[in-house]
Amino acid sequence: MESPTKPALRVVRAAEVQLSLNVQNVLRDVKDAFYGLCVNAGRQVLAAMMEADREELCGPMNVPDEARKAVRGGTTRSSVVLGGQRIAINKPRARSLRA
Repeated sequence: MESPTKPALRVVRAAEVQLSLNVQNVLRDVKDAFYGLCVNAGRQVLAAMMEADREELCGPMNVPDEARKAVRGGTTRSSVVLGGQRIAINKPRARSLRA
């Protein structure tokens, strides 16, 4: 049943659209995205390595150990050069136990 207030649907031909992309800009965007991905991966690897070093000194987190050499001391802001640029990181700290 047709509605008296709404117009009937009509068939429209498919339209062809051509986009002009500047290939150099697209490749630069891909390069920048890949560079960012590599820097983020490097930051995560560096954080995991530093945490592994701290765990070696302090032992596993929240596990009592009388033979531990150090205790966790939080983190401190620092920076490293990664991929030719200086990036901020949170460096884990450990404090030695005095005998």
